[in-house]
Amino acid sequence: MKKALLAVNTMTYFIGLVEIGRMLKKESGYKPVFYFPQPYPQYRQDLKICEREGMEYVCGFEKADIQGADASRLNPRQNAVKKFLLMVYRNFFVGFAYEFLAYFREFKKIKRLIKNVKPAIIIISGDNTGHNTDILIKVGHKYGVPSAIIPMFTTGPVEAAEAYFYNPAHDCRRFSNRILAYFEPKWVYKHKGKKLLRWPAFKILAMKIFGLKPPLPWIVNSSHADKIMVECEAVKEFMIKEGIPARQILLTGSLANDIMADHLRHFDIRRNELCEKLKLEDSAKVPSTVLSEKFDSHVQASTLRSNFSCRLVSGTFAESSLDKKKQILLCALPPNILYGYSRPECDFKKYDDLVIFWIKSLVAIKNYNVVISLHPAIKYEEIRYIEDFGVKIAKQKSIDLIPLCDLFVSAMSGTIYWATACRKPVLNYDVYRYRYSDFEDYRGIVYTEEKKEFQNLLVKFANDEKFYAKILEMQKVAALKWGVLDSKGHLRLLKAIDDLTKKHE
Repeated sequence: MKKALLAVNTMTYFIGLVEIGRMLKKESGYKPVFYFPQPYPQYRQDLKICEREGMEYVCGFEKADIQGADASRLNPRQNAVKKFLLMVYRNFFVGFAYEFLAYFREFKKIKRLIKNVKPAIIIISGDNTGHNTDILIKVGHKYGVPSAIIPMFTTGPVEAAEAYFYNPAHDCRRFSNRILAYFEPKWVYKHKGKKLLRWPAFKILAMKIFGLKPPLPWIVNSSHADKIMVECEAVKEFMIKEGIPARQILLTGSLANDIMADHLRHFDIRRNELCEKLKLEDSAKVPSTVLSEKFDSHVQASTLRSNFSCRLVSGTFAESSLDKKKQILLCALPPNILYGYSRPECDFKKYDDLVIFWIKSLVAIKNYNVVISLHPAIKYEEIRYIEDFGVKIAKQKSIDLIPLCDLFVSAMSGTIYWATACRKPVLNYDVYRYRYSDFEDYRGIVYTEEKKEFQNLLVKFANDEKFYAKILEMQKVAALKWGVLDSKGHLRLLKAIDDLTKKHE
């Protein structure tokens, strides 16, 4: 049996890759082997999932209990130690020595991994320069192993620029950075009047010594991987616009699309189950008489709502008898990034203040049941207090919830792709003021970064039927480019993986 090596760099990547692993285990001649290069918060629960489901994994580190070790949860003493170490690391010679040794060790580790596992293909969820994914791809090619990116998300240069904007290690005003920027302009990006270097000069120098040269350093998934298998036409167009070669991109759809299509096909049953599980007694449920009605994947139909719910009956929309019932507002609560270099642009200085404002704004809308989907970085035990305000925290994954809601509220999240594919009106509250360009051409995604306007838009969605219907129509048009909901994404992915491995046999 061929082996597929799936590299997990973050908890977000695991969400997508575990579904790939399940597909390979169930429907192909491939054996999935997960590789965890470094620990991250909640990595232990991901290892348990692999163990429970009988999927092999390899850790590139000594297992250790790092519960609470992510930066947002460090105590003042830990923060002080971290700041001191960062100050030492920023010294050019110290930083270069550290990075050189780190890359040397990582190359040895990856060579040993590939020799031991002998994979037929390497699958990653994103190639973000500076992670070890570029090493996996390079070493894989040396041993004749192809690589594929099956991305969870894609971004332009602004996301990285916003993340590094206040970090002095990336500022081109630093002498070493300024010198490297002069000789290597492709590593430079000008953002809000400031020149930034993708990585500190000493790290870039170490990468160059080891032959790690991304085609476009500021573009996530600009890579030397053999193929990038994307979920929809909109993502493909975005990547090409950012400079990734069209020949490298393969439109396959995704497992996420298939999962959502299944929920939409069985919308009536799944919506009722969700209402019962979360005790949303006042929500509009679908009568049992329509449980067997056909879902038409060609037009990507979902249950829609103006002041009523609609369903697809033999290719046409028909009103149900469900007026004056509460609808479901699903909110993807953003994680805490108000630590480290923080976000001075944000209206909130403390994450708790942000959360309370956000939740109070949602529950003020009386004709919605509010369901909260937690980011993987947010622990339920630490946020459960918001249920006292009357919201429900769903423990299901957002991919299982989005197809069943009537309005989706988020903050510059990749889950907006999924909501658009499912024709769900979206309110995108850019609370951290990232101002990414991903969704700027889609008017069915309503954008705001202001507190008062966020509250006003919530009221408008809830009470202005014409406004809601207008946004809904725009999402229906956008959906055709944001998702291939024909339930055949897994088949196209399997074929693409097979084709890639056969080329290198």
